[in-house]
Amino acid sequence: MALDMTPQELADARARVSAAATLAAIGRAENDGDMLLVAAKLLAKAGGAVAIPGEPLKDGKPTTYSLRGLLEESKALGVDAGKADSEAVSILRPVKAACYWHYSCDSYETSCQWMYIC
Repeated sequence: MALDMTPQELADARARVSAAATLAAIGRAENDGDMLLVAAKLLAKAGGAVAIPGEPLKDGKPTTYSLRGLLEESKALGVDAGKADSEAVSILRPVKAACYWHYSCDSYETSCQWMYIC
């Protein structure tokens, strides 16, 4: 499959993915449902599934963030259920892309970046 984003769209999506992964990690560590809600909103515009950094492959496939899971976590942490549910309506839709985002580091783990893999 050919890359389905322009260079500008790819740069925008990479920034969203990076911010979302950071927010999801901090939100989980600090039990902050609002951060998880924002992470889900950002991930919904990533252009494909997003692998969770550091998670092992399962059957050769990355473990990816679940938008529904992030929304449910945010509700469990006290985010207004109506707010989370209204966001769910706008962001929970099938991902059409066969590509996904993967966090890749060099062998020394000194240089890491998000890569869009097709």
